[in-house]
Amino acid sequence: MRFSSQLSDVNCRLFSSQLSDVNCRLKSLVIAGNLSSAVRLLYKKTSPPISSSTTVYPHSYELLLQDSIHRNQHTLGKRIHAHIILTGVSIRQYLTIKLLILYSTSGDLRTAHILFDTIPEPRPTIPWNALISGHLRSGDLEASMEIYVTMRFDGVRPDKFTFASLFHLCARLPSLHQGRLAHGVLLKTLSPASNLIVVTSVVDMYTKCSSLLDGRRAFDESTPGSRNVIIWTAMISGYAYHGRSNDVLSLFDEMLSDSVIPNHITFLAVLSACVHTGQVTDGLDYFHIMQSKYRIPARAEHVCAVVDLLCRAARPRDAVVLIERYRAVANRHVGVWGAVIGGCKMHEDEVILEDAVWRLCDGGAARTRSPEEVAERFVMVSNALARLKMWRDVERVREMVKKTEIRKVPGWSSVEICGAARVFFAGNLSEKDVEGVVIGLHNLCLNHSLQ
Repeated sequence: MRFSSQLSDVNCRLFSSQLSDVNCRLKSLVIAGNLSSAVRLLYKKTSPPISSSTTVYPHSYELLLQDSIHRNQHTLGKRIHAHIILTGVSIRQYLTIKLLILYSTSGDLRTAHILFDTIPEPRPTIPWNALISGHLRSGDLEASMEIYVTMRFDGVRPDKFTFASLFHLCARLPSLHQGRLAHGVLLKTLSPASNLIVVTSVVDMYTKCSSLLDGRRAFDESTPGSRNVIIWTAMISGYAYHGRSNDVLSLFDEMLSDSVIPNHITFLAVLSACVHTGQVTDGLDYFHIMQSKYRIPARAEHVCAVVDLLCRAARPRDAVVLIERYRAVANRHVGVWGAVIGGCKMHEDEVILEDAVWRLCDGGAARTRSPEEVAERFVMVSNALARLKMWRDVERVREMVKKTEIRKVPGWSSVEICGAARVFFAGNLSEKDVEGVVIGLHNLCLNHSLQ
């Protein structure tokens, strides 16, 4: 760190004829990774009276903003913007784009749009990408799609970053129709096979939109020698998402034979596949190999998957032993004891069931992080107590839920009809198409029974 700073100071002295002293020192601090000191220097050295040696050039502001974006230090970035306004620096288009990216990544989309409107047309691709990814990050999927459509109407050519965000957006909606349209534009615009980030996004989009054949086709069309762990994991996770356990394990073996080292997400998909197929021995072997051979520490999700695997195999006591062994990580996931409760219900082990209920009730044993997780925990406890016929405790839990006004998020599903997504919530019979859906399901069930 000290050497880096000294080297930068030497460079500044060499080019002192081109750069003022304060600009050299700001650059030196940024290179040394000390952005907060650079911002303090910015305010200290450029306070009135301002001389030629304390004038901060626009490219120095750009460097500071880029570093604040890279380090996710948005508060410092906003202080830099405030200083730009304070000193009355003429803001070039490149500097405006940096500010737009800063506010977009920090979630202040209102300011990002104001900055976007100041950029003269035709606007380059980068500010469009910043708004699309910003709305996507904030969860406003419709706004993100609208910005992309407007971008296309304005004749702006999308790049690889546009497509990466767009395919992620289609996967989250999920919208197979929009995803296919975007894929068509990609094939006409870029050479996707040479760009692994874009190909991975395509694979992920198709698998999450329930089109495994298209996802596998995109995976197979990628350059075999350039496939990294991310694209392999995307395809493996896609199979796991749809319960295609045999395909998960087969592709995982292919990945290992291709000398690609798996990551923690890959192993989570493999463990999930073992849960669905009931391969207890293989699942425990993979869990052990993950830690011993690949030095990947077990996370709460891995422990939860193995606990579920053991409980489904009528081994809840072994699951409890595993939880105790990995107590530090297991306690971070409410689903760990939920899996034990589910397994005990299935195999009628009321002793372990009662213990699991009280463990789940213990606030220290299940650190919840969101209202939805709190609601999920209360529902699990209430159902388990009812199974144990502990009606007084059931009533106490339900009264507690009423007092805290906790509401469990209702289950929902969506179906894409003629390119438009229709969402259905559990217990909501007000949807005008519900009656037609129910009749259609009844006819499908009837035809299946006749066959």
